[in-house]
Amino acid sequence: MKYFFQSMLGAMLLLSGVFAFSSCGNDESDPDSTVTIAMATVEKQPQYDAPYLVLDNGEKLWVVQHIVPYRDLKAGERIFGNYSFLEAGESGFAYNIRLNDYTLVPVQKIIGLTPDNMDSIGNMKVQIKDMWPSDDYLNVRFMLNFPSPQKPILNLVVNEMIPWTKDGYAHLELRYNNNGSQGRLVPGMVSFKLT
Repeated sequence: MKYFFQSMLGAMLLLSGVFAFSSCGNDESDPDSTVTIAMATVEKQPQYDAPYLVLDNGEKLWVVQHIVPYRDLKAGERIFGNYSFLEAGESGFAYNIRLNDYTLVPVQKIIGLTPDNMDSIGNMKVQIKDMWPSDDYLNVRFMLNFPSPQKPILNLVVNEMIPWTKDGYAHLELRYNNNGSQGRLVPGMVSFKLT
C-alpha cells in the first residue's frame, strides 16, 4: 500500500510537471520568441522624433523599445541589428520592434581602380564568408587581419585599366589591402552602395 501511494504521488508530480512546463513553449506575445538579426538602413524623417529602420526587403521598422541607445544614429547609416518583433506597425511601418543590439556597418562607394591608386587599394587574398545583394547595396561579410597599425581596406572597384566591355554589365572587382597586418583573422562587414 505504501508503495502504491508513493507511485501515485510520483506519477502526479511527473504529470503536473509536464503540464506546467508545456505552457513554457514559444509564445508569440513574448518579444524574445521572435528575435531576428538582419541588415537595415537607418532613416530619419522630420515628422518623427527618432530614427527608424528600413530592412533590405523594404519593410520599415519603428523602434518602440530599446536596450541600447539608438537615437544618435544618422540617416543613411547601415546596421547589423538584433531586434524583437513586438506587434504589427501602423502608419506605413510593418512592425514595432525592440532594438536589442546593433553594430554599425561601414558604407562605401564603388571607386575606380587606376594606376595612381592601385597600390593603396591592394589585391590581396581575402576570405569571403558571405555576400548578398539588396536593392541598393552589395553586402559582404569577410575575415580581416587584426590588429593593424592602419585599418584594413576592402574596396569594390571598376578596373579602369582594362578595356570596357559592351555587354551592358558593370564588371566589378573586390580588392583587399591588409596594410601589412599578419594578425589573427576577425570577422568584418561592409555594404557597398550600388546606386
